[in-house]
Amino acid sequence: LRASSLRDPLTGLHNRRYLSEEGGRLLRYAQRYQSDLCAAMIDVDHFKQINDRLGHQVGDLVLQRLAELITRAMRSTDLISRYGGEEVVLLLPSTNIDDAYSICERLRTTVEQHNWSDIHPRLRVTVSIGLAKDDGSTLTELLAHADAQLYTSKRAGRNRTSYAQSGR
Repeated sequence: LRASSLRDPLTGLHNRRYLSEEGGRLLRYAQRYQSDLCAAMIDVDHFKQINDRLGHQVGDLVLQRLAELITRAMRSTDLISRYGGEEVVLLLPSTNIDDAYSICERLRTTVEQHNWSDIHPRLRVTVSIGLAKDDGSTLTELLAHADAQLYTSKRAGRNRTSYAQSGR
C-alpha cells in the first residue's frame, strides 16, 4: 500500500510525495558531503495540442512512453518523478552541471528522434528541459530554479535544455 502511494498510476514513475521525501534526503546528503546534485524539469512541448488534436488517450500514451524512455535513459541512482501534468523531475546525484547538461541533451534527443508513429501516425514529440545545480538551497528552491530554466527553454523556442551557469 505504501509503495503504491508513492507511484503515479498512469506512468509508473514516482510521484511528488516520493520526490519530496527522497529528494529531500538526496539534497541533505549532497549538502552534508559537499557532493553535486542537479535537478532537471522536463516538460512535453505543446502537450495541450496533442490532447486537443489527437485526444486524451493519445496524450496518456505519450506520457507512458516518455516515462519508459526516461527510465531507460537514466541511471539507477537518479530519481525520476512525475511532477504534474506532463512535467517530470529528475534529481541527478553526484553529477556536476556539465555532466547533467549532457545527460539531459541525450535524453532530449532520444525523445525527439523516437518513432512515435505506433501511437499515432502524425505524432511528433519533443521536450524542453530546465536544469539547476544545488547551491545550498531547499528542494523547493532547487526545483524553482530548474522550472525557471524550463521557461527559458520554452521562450527560446522549445526542444532544448537550458541552465544559467553557462548561459545555455
